[in-house]
Amino acid sequence: MKFEVGFSAIFVMGWIFYRNLTNPAESFESQTISTFLVALGIVVIFFLSVVVHEFSHAAVMSLFGIKVKKIKLMFFGGYTEAMEGYGDHDTWSPFKDFCISFVGPLSNFTIALVIYTAFFDQSLYKIFNVVTGSGTFG
Repeated sequence: MKFEVGFSAIFVMGWIFYRNLTNPAESFESQTISTFLVALGIVVIFFLSVVVHEFSHAAVMSLFGIKVKKIKLMFFGGYTEAMEGYGDHDTWSPFKDFCISFVGPLSNFTIALVIYTAFFDQSLYKIFNVVTGSGTFG
């Protein structure tokens, strides 16, 4: 299986990085290292979410015995291509097609849930405080 990253994907990641790095209210020189790290984190999470999405499609294709020719990342996403002789989504059974199609968005939902839980769910902090004995039980 080949894995390709197209120029357009690199361009989009660079653009997302630049847009998150620069704030029109501030000059470029006043940006801090934390601004740089946040911008880099956004690009990495975006890139990894697309990679996980496409590899999820490829994993389910493999479970159904469909050989994957390549995964290619493009402008705002990517695609997973089956080897010749294994057909495409028009020739697969509706069940296979559903499973292969559904697992990509499911992986993105899972990533979003993990990120939300890690950064925004306050109950996680309460559990941490109880386990470590730090903080309050509020």
